[in-house]
Amino acid sequence: MTGRAAIAATRRAEGVDLDRAAESIHGWRARVTAVGRGPDRGTVSETVLGSSRVIRLVFDAPVALDVRAVDKRPSELFHVGTISSGVRWEGLQVRPDALMLKQGEIGSSFALPAGCELLVARLDRLRIAALARALGGGDSPSVRRGIQAVPHTDAVLAEMRTRLRFLAGNDLVLREQALAAEQELCERVASLLAASPMQLDRPPATRRRALRSALEYARAHDGERISLHDLCAASECSERTLRTAFREHYGTSPTAFLKQLRLQGLRRNLQAAMPYANTVVSLAARWGFWHMGHLAHDYKRTFGEAPSDTLIHRHSDGAVHQNS
Repeated sequence: MTGRAAIAATRRAEGVDLDRAAESIHGWRARVTAVGRGPDRGTVSETVLGSSRVIRLVFDAPVALDVRAVDKRPSELFHVGTISSGVRWEGLQVRPDALMLKQGEIGSSFALPAGCELLVARLDRLRIAALARALGGGDSPSVRRGIQAVPHTDAVLAEMRTRLRFLAGNDLVLREQALAAEQELCERVASLLAASPMQLDRPPATRRRALRSALEYARAHDGERISLHDLCAASECSERTLRTAFREHYGTSPTAFLKQLRLQGLRRNLQAAMPYANTVVSLAARWGFWHMGHLAHDYKRTFGEAPSDTLIHRHSDGAVHQNS
């Protein structure tokens, strides 16, 4: 390519609800589900740098984040950085003291505490390997399928997080700027791989598949009354297996997760409804909520307000800004 065409784009969604936050993650089909109490708001910043992407995510409530790549790139490498404890990635505790990597798989799942800052870079593995060979003058480090950790000092990891945070939140409009920033990021990751990555043992593939099937079924039947038995049948596993999978990935049970999906569905309906044409009772019934006292308690504990307040005020979701 020649000239000064814009190949970088920065996208920001600040203080938006969880559905808008998920829609703002470009290149992924993302779903965000609240799994604990707190405002259902989040901030997403993403910058596209040539063939690479840098993403910063912060949510005000504990959430389960599930993403699947729209563009299937088997050579893709994910780097995850965070300074928060309690973050889980595919059932594994994310280590704040290490460079975390995952290669060549289409989807990922995260459990994020409230207020956690998650920094993710989507890079090309083959490019990183070539740079590692050039920088080291020998064989490139092995980045295998699955999740690996490369321990480093606090200073090194803090510098990398600062770099990712800067890239995720800045407009790099000119092609030359974007290419230079992308090259510097890839070279930095390649240099950090000089230390031997440690392969981490994720939960068994059978539980990961069961969880994925259960989530796909639950979301395909959004708004229907779904039982734990339905999820087990859809994922072809026992209740014990499914309970274990949800606990290790999201820190919650399948039934509690289903309730959160229904609460979020009801909240979407309340935000979109006209107060004079709808009632909380009628909308709640669509989502299987019949006991208004229990609903009011669960809803306020999750979202910090009563269902009637959502219906009346219909809070603004914020704005999404894009430059390219």
